[in-house]
Amino acid sequence: MTLRYGLWAMTLALVVGCADDGGEAPPLSCGEGRICTCAPGDDRPECNPCQEGYRPALVGSDCVPTCNAPDVDCGEAGVCEETASGAACRCDPGHTGASCERCEPGLTPNDAGQCVAALSAPALLTLSVVGSERVLGALVPPGWSFRPLASVPSTVTDVAYDAGSGRVFALNGGRLATLDLASGAVTDLTSADADLGSALSLDPAGNRALSASANAIHEIDLETFQAEELSAVGARALEYDPSRARILGLDEAGAAFELADSAPELVGRTQGSDWLAMAFDPGSARAYLLGSEAESREDRLLRYCAGALTRFGAVPAWHAKRVVDASGGSTAPLTLAYEGADPALIVADLGTRPIDAVTIAVDHPDAAVCVVDDGGGAAELEIALSASLRAGFLLVAAPGRAVSVDATARPADASYSFIVHTDEGLSVSGPLEGITEHDTASWEALALDSITNFPERRAATLALMDWASQATLEVRLAHEPAGNALAWVAEVP
Repeated sequence: MTLRYGLWAMTLALVVGCADDGGEAPPLSCGEGRICTCAPGDDRPECNPCQEGYRPALVGSDCVPTCNAPDVDCGEAGVCEETASGAACRCDPGHTGASCERCEPGLTPNDAGQCVAALSAPALLTLSVVGSERVLGALVPPGWSFRPLASVPSTVTDVAYDAGSGRVFALNGGRLATLDLASGAVTDLTSADADLGSALSLDPAGNRALSASANAIHEIDLETFQAEELSAVGARALEYDPSRARILGLDEAGAAFELADSAPELVGRTQGSDWLAMAFDPGSARAYLLGSEAESREDRLLRYCAGALTRFGAVPAWHAKRVVDASGGSTAPLTLAYEGADPALIVADLGTRPIDAVTIAVDHPDAAVCVVDDGGGAAELEIALSASLRAGFLLVAAPGRAVSVDATARPADASYSFIVHTDEGLSVSGPLEGITEHDTASWEALALDSITNFPERRAATLALMDWASQATLEVRLAHEPAGNALAWVAEVP
């Protein structure tokens, strides 16, 4: 049997619609969010429309809650988001729970009700983007995991820590400021007339702060808060070594330098243009460099597919992840198979040089398969399901191509969720169970309309560098850096 269908499937579900039962509670046999309108035992979807605040699921005949459902409550620390599998709460950083009602392990509420960690030593202060917020946090060795301390304004670019007083200083829109860890409040200390740049360090013994812009280094008296130009040399990152009374930094080209007077002295090879920030531990004469690089296409594809599949109900417990590059190009079927024992995410990248036929033969029940084509090949994309198919979740995202699915060979006992996104039409040969075409409008609402429009992310790297030899050890970080902020915390009062 061959059936061509498209948006009418979604339209039919909406015509069946969600009805209100006038406030009467539905019998338990109707299922969550449903109203019984047919004889007992008749489980056709049209017999059990959704209650107000619920909608039909994209796959199957269940009802799922929307953000208007009476039992969806995200509290003060979360916002409701519509997802493919129903409404869900997106919690503020550090919060967790179905209603964002509690703090993540190891975190406690601060004065503003945000779930944060207590500052401890040793650690590195840094800024990160968490959700849509800029968050000051601590990278804690040895794993260098990011622990939130306070949400801060987006104008904060760098921080410095005074162990004697326990105060956190910041550069806020080019002004020197103090930052309250209890609330995240920022109090400016200098006027807006002088732009002090975006990099900051402290010289506690000299009772001064040091800042840098692209063309100058300044010193700021911490009693009068008057700023003076110290050197007409710019820097992207700045630190102070009290043992040698020298300013350390990275110039705009990424080279390490020292400054004893107004003239800098280069001390090492160019470190690369991707280093954004620096901190210095005078006790070990070790510098810490924070860098950021563009996400690879492979990592971006894995993140896109994992995120999309999760929103459609897959459990992202994949211990193995593999991207199959189809850039060689062929009209012969590209066969996707997997022989590993662990749950896996298998991604086929057709975007660089699209092919016309793919056979899915992954036989692990806890595997997921994702085929992505953002190149828009001229011919129809043919997807064949092999007789050995046992994967639990299948996703094809090919918005610019018509897609045909041949399910005639699928095993009779195969059970999977198969979502197809195409703007050009879908045809299916064989059993239709489990196969759903996801319409363009709702796909765009989920920010998944194409890999091309999928938000990019930059990967953070921390380099532990011996200052004298410039030898480095790099560690990949999980957080997303913001600004050029990094400050060493050796002890807390």
